[in-house]
Order: sequence, then structure tokens, then C-alpha cells
Amino acid sequence: MINLFEVAETNEMIAKENLDVRTITLGISLLDCIDGDLKRVNEQVYEKITGTAKDLVKTGEAIEKEFGIPIVNKRISVTPMALVGGAACKSSEDFATLACTMDRAAQAVGVNLPVVETAIDLRNCAEQCVVEDVENRVRFLNGRGL
Repeated sequence: MINLFEVAETNEMIAKENLDVRTITLGISLLDCIDGDLKRVNEQVYEKITGTAKDLVKTGEAIEKEFGIPIVNKRISVTPMALVGGAACKSSEDFATLACTMDRAAQAVGVNLPVVETAIDLRNCAEQCVVEDVENRVRFLNGRGL
């Protein structure tokens, strides 16, 4: 059970030391979105993210209110896109459509960080593309603010 000293100590840390919860993350498996058709993969990824994460921001705000500690970022983490898009993506542009789909889904549910895609996953996607497409992929990702 929490005692009054702990409550006062936490309040002091919030006020004087800017205590916050840096990030909450919802992990979503997209393995059931794998398909050989790129259009279908994009549709399934969008539906899965928006359906699963529809209450993420609202839940984060409820946690903030209940415990009185700000949560700075709400984000989503997904299955590596090299796995999800591997059967349908034949070029870097194909993977770029998945990145755009994930960004649209993140905006639709209101998260303030884009969908997390690890650097290892990005390298795996790039390895599936021809070497000259890698520069285009890097320019695309830099344009997304990564």
C-alpha cells in the first residue's frame, strides 16, 4: 500500500525534478498481415494498427490522470516490416508504401511518435532492394524525420 510519504515524495519529484514517464509503447504483431499482394498488406497493416491502438492515447491520458505523472510520448511498435512485407515488396518503393501506411495509421490513432521500426529492420529491408535504391530509401526516411 502506498503511504503519504511516498505520495509527497512523488509529488516533489514531479514538481522539482520534472519526473515523467518518458514513453508508453503498444506492441502489435503484424504477422497475420503477411500476404503476397502489396495492396492487401497495406490494407491489413492499416486496419490492424488502427483497430488495436484506437484507445492507446485515451488510455495513456487516463493513466496520467490517475497517477498524476505526465506521459510524454505514446507510441506503437510493430513486427519488423522485412517480415511483414517480404512476400509482397519487390523494391524499396514497395517498402516505402508500407512506411507511409504505418505513418497514416499512427496519425489516425493520435500517437505522438511514429510507428517504431528498428534500424536492423530498415537494414534488412534495404538488403532486399538493389544497391542503387538504398540512397532513395535513405532520402525517403530522412524526409520522415527519422
